[in-house]
Amino acid sequence: MSSGKDAEQALGALARHAPLVVDSHINNHGEIENSPENDKAIKLLKKHRLVWHSDDVDEARLSNSVSMLLDNTLQNHRRYIANEAVAELWDHLQSHLVPQFQEAKKRFLEREIHRTKGEITDCVYELLQRISQAVNGFAQYLTQGFSYISDLDLRIKANERVLEQAGWLNELLCSFSFKELNEMAGRDKDINKLLMHHLSLTLTRSQSELLHSLHQLTEMLNNLRDYAEQSRLIGVFEAAYASDQGFSPSIDVLARIPKLLNRVAELPCKAYADITDVRYESDLANQCANLRLQPESEPEDLGPIRIDDGSDSDDDLEIEVDVTTSLSQVVINTVIHKGLSVYATEAYSKLPLECHPDIWVFALLGTVYALPMKQRRHIDIEFIESSDGVNPDSYLVSDIKLRPVHA
Repeated sequence: MSSGKDAEQALGALARHAPLVVDSHINNHGEIENSPENDKAIKLLKKHRLVWHSDDVDEARLSNSVSMLLDNTLQNHRRYIANEAVAELWDHLQSHLVPQFQEAKKRFLEREIHRTKGEITDCVYELLQRISQAVNGFAQYLTQGFSYISDLDLRIKANERVLEQAGWLNELLCSFSFKELNEMAGRDKDINKLLMHHLSLTLTRSQSELLHSLHQLTEMLNNLRDYAEQSRLIGVFEAAYASDQGFSPSIDVLARIPKLLNRVAELPCKAYADITDVRYESDLANQCANLRLQPESEPEDLGPIRIDDGSDSDDDLEIEVDVTTSLSQVVINTVIHKGLSVYATEAYSKLPLECHPDIWVFALLGTVYALPMKQRRHIDIEFIESSDGVNPDSYLVSDIKLRPVHA
């Protein structure tokens, strides 16, 4: 009995402070102002866990359960605000036609079933037409661009009003759930096809088109605000110079401005090819067809480099080529031209190298990867590796094997 009394007391608290709760949900995003006149209501609602309030936040906020209850209750109201014709058709379909059809099926009234099914079909097709007309109406604003309004401020207000209406219509389309449509359709094949196929497809397509219109209208509103800001700036200068009767624009006026301030940013004019745009594919293809392929140059055998430091001394500074690089090239030539397989550690033991074996393996591997593709495709790399004892998914490379690839 105590749980039932708690529920009754919670509902009584909501009923006692219903105007405050509904106003906070509709007009204040679910927040209740923490003022002396609302203190008693907040304490009572908090006692039944209908609101939550902390010392860090000034306002009390409705709990999620109360917000969901009010959302479901006000769903029809939001539909009427968004589009009255669509809301009326949906209410007539949901509250009258579908219950009449279900009742006729229970009583096996064939004539009544046939009549209500025809009315449901007409109502659904009219609903589809109304939804399409409502969505296409916002697309017309994109085409016209509010050009029939000359004043920028009025054009911005009109754009904001249309955006608000589009947002309401978007909420209306989102309010139609597939679960609700499935419950209305029942087991009748014709009604199920109307609601679950035709209506659901129209809702999905219309919502996609409406979201596109919302993005375009938002972008248009931002551009209009920028234009209005620039127009106001020009108007300020125009008003300032209108009072100066002797003002005459002249380039000589700029001479009195300090050079530090009399600068303008450079206008970069760099051309580049947008290879991701399909409109330029044919042009780029025609230009690339006339280009000559650059032949791959063979790597030069670098010898000692002599550098003259500009002094009177006859001694020249010699920079020797890195030993590991030159010996790596020798090993690579052996693999390519002689067709022999070579292990890096085996070559390390036979070559006059002073570096660590790991450095030699990395140097040889880097030299192979740096080869032109014409030479690189003649060499295959095999890694000699073993599983790590601590981490089985990791492998330790101890050696590499270079093998010739015969075309």
